[in-house]
Amino acid sequence: MEQSQYSDASSYTHSLNCNPGPFCHCNKATMMSKSWTNENPGRRFFRCDVHGFSSWADKENPHGWQKVSLIEARDEIGSLKEELTNLRANIPKR
Repeated sequence: MEQSQYSDASSYTHSLNCNPGPFCHCNKATMMSKSWTNENPGRRFFRCDVHGFSSWADKENPHGWQKVSLIEARDEIGSLKEELTNLRANIPKR
């Protein structure tokens, strides 16, 4: 599979779910986030603001056609965002 050009741009997103997750080993509450790496596209995990990754919320790794589809969708979104940024930069200011 081709290496993504967008894998490092945004490797995770915060979930809209504001319920705190389990506590980190530093005793701070974690928040659920979503991974967008090639290895774990769309996989949810708990993230500590101090230490980063804490634990997986989804126990199974994404695999097969679902993993490929998520990576392709992520890359297409990244490409469209880049194109939109370039188009906005070329609009004359009034």
